[in-house]
Amino acid sequence: MNDDICNVDGFKDYKADVFILGDILEHITTDKAIPLVEKLYNEANDYIIAVPYLYEQGEHEGNIYETHHQPDLTHEVFMERYGKRCELLVNNELVGYYVKKS
Repeated sequence: MNDDICNVDGFKDYKADVFILGDILEHITTDKAIPLVEKLYNEANDYIIAVPYLYEQGEHEGNIYETHHQPDLTHEVFMERYGKRCELLVNNELVGYYVKKS
């Protein structure tokens, strides 16, 4: 499937027990990422989100979609933006893994 995850109407029709957003959220602007996480929260059974912390990145080898639109992410910033829908699973100084808030 070649859908833009931000343009997907919903996740109820996708057959998955767990959605994994690994190395995705930081590539999306907050004005699109926050509603995406809210939509996942409301429709998905479960999800895991992995994000790098404080990682600036522009386009890579001509691929503009490699740009990080949230290079300021830390655990605190992530929780400020997404904490209503996510809780920390595990993190270190480089990366955080979050799951659907129970």
